[in-house]
Amino acid sequence: MRKEDKRKHLLHEEQQRIDGAAKPK
Repeated sequence: MRKEDKRKHLLHEEQQRIDGAAKPK
């Protein structure tokens, strides 16, 4: 995995975590 891809993936996971915390199901 390229470095940029890994960073983008981590950002995406972090965003999902924030979204989940902001609006619980």
